[in-house]
Amino acid sequence: MKIGDPKQLLNPYDWLPGYGESKVNFYSDGLDVIVDITYDGIGSDAGEFLSVKRELCFKNVSCLIKLPFPERGVFEFVDDASGLALGVLTEFKKSELLEGRQAGFETERYKHYSIQFLSENLSLHLVAEAYILSEEIPLSVN
Repeated sequence: MKIGDPKQLLNPYDWLPGYGESKVNFYSDGLDVIVDITYDGIGSDAGEFLSVKRELCFKNVSCLIKLPFPERGVFEFVDDASGLALGVLTEFKKSELLEGRQAGFETERYKHYSIQFLSENLSLHLVAEAYILSEEIPLSVN
C-alpha cells in the first residue's frame, strides 16, 4: 500500500530517556486502542528512579497493523519523505489504507497514524479518528 505526505504530530523522545522505551503494550477498550509506553523516569529525590508510563490512546480505531521494525512491510513510501522521522507519531495525509475503505467510510473523519518504537523493534499503523496522550503515570520506585 502506498503512503505519503507525512505530518509529524508527537515526538516521544521529547519525554522518553535517550535510550527509549523500556516496554510497549497495547490493548483495546471497545473501539479504542491504548498503547502503554513504559520507561525510566526520575523521582523527586536525587538518585531516585521511577518506572513510569504514558498511555497513547487512539480513538475509534478501524484498522490496526503491527509490524516488526525495521521491516518495510506492506507500505511503500511515495513522494517526498523529508517529513518522515523514525519514532515520531506521524499522520499520512496520502494513504491507500484510507482510500481503500468501503463506501460510507468518512475519510475526512479518519486518519492514518504510524509510530515506531525503536527499542521494542515495533511499528504500528492505525486508522483512527484521533489520538490522546496521557500525563506521566508513576508505576514503581527502583
